Amino acid sequence: MGGVEPGGKPEQLTHDSALEADVAWSPDGKALAYTSDKAGGLPQLWLRDLATGSDRQLTRVPNQPLGAAFSPDGKRIAFLDTDGRWGVAGLQVVDVENGTVTRLQPSLPQPGKPTWSADGRYIALGLAKPFSASFREGRNQVWVVPTDGKTAAFWRDADPVASLDTRGGGGPVWSPDGHNFAAIQDGVLKIWPVAPDAAPLGPLRAYTSEISYYPTWSGDSHTILYQSADKLRLLDVASGAIRDVPLDFTYRLDVPKGRLVIHTDALVDAVKDATQVHKDIVVEGNRIVAIVDHDAALHRTADRVIDGTGLTAIPGLIDHHAHSQKDFGANAQPFECGDLGHVGRHGQCCAARSGDFAGNMVQPICGDICQHDVHTQPRGHPRQPFADAAAGTGDDGRTAFECFAGFHHVSPDCVVIHPSR
Repeated sequence: MGGVEPGGKPEQLTHDSALEADVAWSPDGKALAYTSDKAGGLPQLWLRDLATGSDRQLTRVPNQPLGAAFSPDGKRIAFLDTDGRWGVAGLQVVDVENGTVTRLQPSLPQPGKPTWSADGRYIALGLAKPFSASFREGRNQVWVVPTDGKTAAFWRDADPVASLDTRGGGGPVWSPDGHNFAAIQDGVLKIWPVAPDAAPLGPLRAYTSEISYYPTWSGDSHTILYQSADKLRLLDVASGAIRDVPLDFTYRLDVPKGRLVIHTDALVDAVKDATQVHKDIVVEGNRIVAIVDHDAALHRTADRVIDGTGLTAIPGLIDHHAHSQKDFGANAQPFECGDLGHVGRHGQCCAARSGDFAGNMVQPICGDICQHDVHTQPRGHPRQPFADAAAGTGDDGRTAFECFAGFHHVSPDCVVIHPSR
C-alpha cells in the first residue's frame, strides 16, 4: 500500500506480504482505512494512523469487509461484507471508536462500493435493478440505503433508459458537498446533480471522451481523480480542464547472486515428450542457463545446491483464466474448491484473467516463487486498479504498475518442484 501527492513521489506505507486493498482516506486526512489479511485467514478492516504509522484492526467479522468508505464526520465506516460467491455482499457500518458493527442490508447481488451523502443520512451504491422479479438481468442503477437502520432502502435511476457501467469501479461516488454524483457510463466519466436523498436533478453530463475508471472526489468537491488506461488524471469540474498526475513508480528486479544447482530425479520441460531422469538444473542469477545430466562436479562448484531427490521439476505455468478474488485473503492458499486450490499442486506461477478489467488482467500468484526450495502453497495477490485520494478523500488501493512490477519478479524460467507421483 502506498500514497502519493499529485506530482510527488509515491511513498510505500506497508512492507509485508499481506494483501491490502480498498484504501479510503478519513475526512480529516489523518488516517486510512483498508482491507488486509495481515492477521491471517479472511481479510478484515484496518486503520492506519498516518502520523505514527501504527495500524489497528477494526473488525473481526466472519464475512470479508471490502470497499471501506468513511462517513462525512469520520466516526463510521461503511463496507461490503462479502458473504457469497462472485462478490455477493451485504452492507455494514462499523463505529471507528469502539468497533461496533451494524448490518444495514442483507446479501445483495454484487453491489458496488458504498458512498455517503453529505449529511450522513444515506449510503448509496451501484446495484443491478432487475427488469422483473423473475430474472436477475437489468440495469445498473443507484441503490440508496438510509443509515437509521429503520427506513427501507429505495432506487434512484441515474438514467431511466440506460445502465451505469460496471459496479466494480464505475461508481456512483457522491461529492462531499452532496450536490453531485460521479460515475462511469458508456466508458466515460459523467456527472449529474442530485438532491440530498440522491434524487436526480438533471441529466448525466460527460466530462471525458476517453475510457475512464474509478472516479473519486477531492475533499472540496471541485476535482475528480480518475484512472484512464495506465494513467491517473485530475478533472477540474468547473472548467472541464484535465491534467495528468505524474507517477514515478519504479521497481528493481531481485536477481539472486551466484550459481544454483537443483538436482531432481525427474524433469518435464514441456519441450520433449518424455520425462527425463536424474537431471541437474543450473541457475545463474534469475535465469536457467543449462539442464544437464546429473554431475556431482557441478554440485561441488555451485554456490548453493537444492537436493530434489524423489521430486519432479516442471516449468512454471500460467493459468489463463482464474478468479482469485481479493476477499479470499490468506485463506486462498489452502482453498480447495476454487481456482487457487490447484495452483500449488499444478505449478502455476501467475494467472491471467482474460475476462476481467484491464487493471486486473495479470496477477502474480507469488512474487518470490523462485526463492523457495519447494513451492506448494502460492501466495495469492489479486491486483487492484489505480486509486489514491485527491486532497483528502480516497477510493481503492493498488496500482496497475504494481500489477506488472509484481509479475516481473517471477522469472520466466522459474522452476516449480513437486513430489513425484
